[in-house]
Amino acid sequence: EVRPPFALLSRVAKEVLFSREAATLEELIGPTWLDSLTDLEQAPIEDVPSGLAAWLQYRQEAWPEEMQGLGADEAAARFCARYDLRWEMWKSQTPIEWLTDDGSRGPGGA
Repeated sequence: EVRPPFALLSRVAKEVLFSREAATLEELIGPTWLDSLTDLEQAPIEDVPSGLAAWLQYRQEAWPEEMQGLGADEAAARFCARYDLRWEMWKSQTPIEWLTDDGSRGPGGA
């Protein structure tokens, strides 16, 4: 049996988090959340994942200014090295856009 509070939370989550009209990650999290990250969360990704350069190339219009003009391989290396550059790419996305950006289509095949 679905209880009303869960049903309400479920509806709110769908409307607020999984809508393309939802607030952006920066609006939800705030601009200063990077200051609270742990060392682990700030650590660079040491091995550039296979396919990341192609994934970034496809999303080149969203690259932070600092990555503009780079080749895809160099952009991938910087993306992995710097958590702040990853945030620059993600902060203007809604939660559903961020969740589905990897091509998995996210909840409900959005």
